[in-house]
Amino acid sequence: MADASCSQSTNDEKDGDSSKASSAKAKLNQAVLERLQAAIKANPEVELFTNFPTIYKGAVYEQKHSGRTPASFRRDRNPPKGRPVGPQNFCADLVARARNAEIVYALSDEARKLLSSYIEPQFGSELVGSSLVSSLSQMILSCERLWEFPTRGVVLKCNANLIAKIIRGNDDYTEYTSIQYLAEYAPEIPAPRPHGLVKFDSVRIMFMTYFPSMTLESAWPNLMHEDKISIQKQLNDIFIKLRSLTGDGHFFGGVNGEGVKDDHRETHMTREIISTVAQFEDFQFSIPPHNSSSWVKFLRSLLPPAPSTTVFTHGDVRPANIMVDIDQTGKYLVTGIIDWETSGFYPDYFESEKILYLFHIYQESDWWQYLPPCIAPARNPERWLVGRLWDIAVTQ
Repeated sequence: MADASCSQSTNDEKDGDSSKASSAKAKLNQAVLERLQAAIKANPEVELFTNFPTIYKGAVYEQKHSGRTPASFRRDRNPPKGRPVGPQNFCADLVARARNAEIVYALSDEARKLLSSYIEPQFGSELVGSSLVSSLSQMILSCERLWEFPTRGVVLKCNANLIAKIIRGNDDYTEYTSIQYLAEYAPEIPAPRPHGLVKFDSVRIMFMTYFPSMTLESAWPNLMHEDKISIQKQLNDIFIKLRSLTGDGHFFGGVNGEGVKDDHRETHMTREIISTVAQFEDFQFSIPPHNSSSWVKFLRSLLPPAPSTTVFTHGDVRPANIMVDIDQTGKYLVTGIIDWETSGFYPDYFESEKILYLFHIYQESDWWQYLPPCIAPARNPERWLVGRLWDIAVTQ
């Protein structure tokens, strides 16, 4: 009887664990659904296939760190009178709750002039305290929105030369320190130029140069083979120059010690100092509960030896992050590379391992045929394939 009782107790515990797991999955699915609805409401023509990984990972991140949907997406049981139920306008919601602002990286003369134009008389002329909060608030509510994703942030066109990229969180300035680094050590790389960073309530506002052109993603359907070959060559020249920047061997990742990331794997990151390829591989394959399985050991056994050199890496090379324009002769020119959030010094193979991470069996595109040779998966096929298998394992 004791054995039967023990068995029954064990089964009950298993049922309880299963119920908890189901509940967690149900909450995650609901959070993903709400984020999808919010994205469609913000932009009815949003590319869901391309943006779904970001939506899903954002929901997973919030569930892991708070166990609930973000405040701006919760539906109150008894919402205050006059407050709309459902997703809020990102800019209006931010301005409504913001009380503090702090300049983290100095504003350029152009950015300072921009914000000064929004100062109200009662706040004086200095961009500090209430004056800075007021100026930022007016700017945010006045400027044209170039891009908006309710779960992440917004990009505003401030004038003909500047944008303000507003992203949730103030614990990671990788993108800004990377474009600072490139402006100093590789000004020929067509990255945005830094114009200052401000901590504004729970977001960071990065001022940078505006590229008055189109994304390669929007231009691609209209390109001829010759156009695509030309862009491929231009990109290859750019990334050869970028990869000529090598790390000092003291740490991998962000140039200012922000740590390493492998963001398309559930916002996987660490600030621990990583200085060898072996340590970086340990980090890559450290996502629980998969990190100790025989499957992981098998995958890692397929990896070839890697050089110890680290090179400057963008980390998210895809058509949506490449800006192009047309010159007077009708030739397409690469005018900018944007979104340096996952950049830094990483192993030589890492760029080619991460490129095409959003490319799937149901996606029809020939972009893969025109990748810059210096960062194409063909340079490191084993690592690309193992990386894809690892992705599948951790997202099942």
